[in-house]
Amino acid sequence: MRRPALLLTLSFSAVLMALPALAQSGAPGSSALNTEMRMNQLEDRMRELNGRIEELTNNINQVKQQLDRLSSDVDVRFSQMQPAPQPPGAPASASPPPPQPKPQAGAGDMSQPPSRSGSLGTLSSGGTAAPPPPPPPPAAGSQTASAEGTLPSGSAQDQYNYAMGLLTQANYPAAEQAMRSFVQRFPADPLAGNAQYWLGETFYVRKDYQNAATAFAQGYEKYPKGPKAVDDLLKLGMSLSALNQKADACRAYARVSRDFPNAAQSVKDKLTSERKNAGCT
Repeated sequence: MRRPALLLTLSFSAVLMALPALAQSGAPGSSALNTEMRMNQLEDRMRELNGRIEELTNNINQVKQQLDRLSSDVDVRFSQMQPAPQPPGAPASASPPPPQPKPQAGAGDMSQPPSRSGSLGTLSSGGTAAPPPPPPPPAAGSQTASAEGTLPSGSAQDQYNYAMGLLTQANYPAAEQAMRSFVQRFPADPLAGNAQYWLGETFYVRKDYQNAATAFAQGYEKYPKGPKAVDDLLKLGMSLSALNQKADACRAYARVSRDFPNAAQSVKDKLTSERKNAGCT
């Protein structure tokens, strides 16, 4: 009777001695499982973060659209409050410029600069655009804007800063005068291309898309290698699109893609959006 009890005791002892070994033999599998669980947790966390990033990006885009609409509304209201600009030295009795003849139907020659009738051609690399027609005679009370638009004495940088100050103050008639005067006074200055672009912007924000298209076209033709060349061409297309000249707008957009393949991503995104709005193929 003692022998079976002894054997049972020895068997139980052997099992107890084997338990540590079994625990050690299972350790690698347990470690791999823990690693896999941690990887799954990291993947879940990454998916969560990506979702939040997409949500934030969408919110930013919505805010940007709201700001664009608000800016457009403010520009419209401001332009309704402003008198017509007066060029420096223009007599008060000057008669309004005669209307320009409209192009013949189908005259879509893109080798010609834009005209007052809205016909725009593709910009030639060496062409010189005709100067924009004179603005209408000043309305009563516009002398103040004319005086503010007169550039002060000083260096080209000082005068450019003065013109930019008028623009940032949303004094668009005076800024128009100052930017035009700067380009005429310093046509070869490195800042002349910038001034020409901002001259176009003074028209664009007031929804004077005809004069805006002329200014942007001149900016691209005169300063095709300038820092604002791609902006000139893009805004030219946007101005033409606003004038319902979709075909010419699409040609301008195509020129952006061709001449500026390495443009900033923000420019490419805007270009894609505007091409879609214009129905470009």
